[in-house]
Amino acid sequence: MYTRNAAATRDRFSWPVPADVVFVIGDLNEGAALVVLVSGARMDAVDVEDPVDPSSGFGFFYLVKPGGSCTTGSWQTVVGAEPERDAGLP
Repeated sequence: MYTRNAAATRDRFSWPVPADVVFVIGDLNEGAALVVLVSGARMDAVDVEDPVDPSSGFGFFYLVKPGGSCTTGSWQTVVGAEPERDAGLP
């Protein structure tokens, strides 16, 4: 599932194959500190929705990674980008 996907709608990110995922949604203004506003896990999911609109001049970041038995991995965009973290994957 290591793909980059555009938003399906203004409040929904989706992908073509159902997957167990872990996700976080955070405040872009606090991105360096990784302030998480919402997090969770979804089983057999095909999307993550967020109906909340940020205030004018602000924004959110969204990170989604494989979940289920693969929860020890990092938030890297491509397997192999962080080899030391890949070692922890089942």
